[in-house]
Amino acid sequence: MKVLYKALGVAALLVLIHPVDSQAQIFDKLRKKAEDMILGKEEKKEEEPSETTSSNNKTKVKGKKLAPPDVQMAIDNANASLEAKNYSALRNEIKEALTGVELEIGYQILENMPTSLDGGQMPYTEEQDEVVSNGIGFIGLVIARKYQDDVRDIKASIVNNSTMLAFYNGYLTGSYSSNEGEHKTITIQGMKGVITFDGDNKYELGVPLGQGSIFLLAALNCSDENVLISAANEFDLNNIKMLLGEQ
Repeated sequence: MKVLYKALGVAALLVLIHPVDSQAQIFDKLRKKAEDMILGKEEKKEEEPSETTSSNNKTKVKGKKLAPPDVQMAIDNANASLEAKNYSALRNEIKEALTGVELEIGYQILENMPTSLDGGQMPYTEEQDEVVSNGIGFIGLVIARKYQDDVRDIKASIVNNSTMLAFYNGYLTGSYSSNEGEHKTITIQGMKGVITFDGDNKYELGVPLGQGSIFLLAALNCSDENVLISAANEFDLNNIKMLLGEQ
């Protein structure tokens, strides 16, 4: 709170010395900065496990990620809400059930993704596994896993994003071109994809998996595109496509 009070005090001083038309903008920027500082500190405190004190000799225990919504419970609650004609609650329970289903599919896909790349030289980072769903029929679904060694960094993602899908489909149909970096089409496991290179040290691969989903692979500090292609072939894209229900 001291950070917020300090920022607000500076904001009040600037309000007095700046023209009226800029006062609101200055205050808003400082407010956001103060909130970011406070939230950042609070989030850091929540993320950092508590230190073990020498006086109690307690063993530090790392918690697990929150479990996904209970799909069966949400369905049962939805049925009860339907019988009671409580349609607002029914809608919420259906959304909860859909979110649970999508998260379970996401975790299932993660389980089928490789735990390392390049012959075991690049293990995955379990703490950075990601599954995000908004419960609206896979729209906005994100499944991601990160692999690293001392130099290289590769992130694999399966996302449902119509804008990104249109971007890569534009490359594949030849309706999009750019003079920044390089791009070319390739075939991965019988599917058309696009590799882009930023001219420095970043390679990206995008492979549309159907009408709504796309497989993405981003590599940093890799020597050439063959590293990316080899990594992509370690993922069973047809199985991922099947799990997503894509045609």
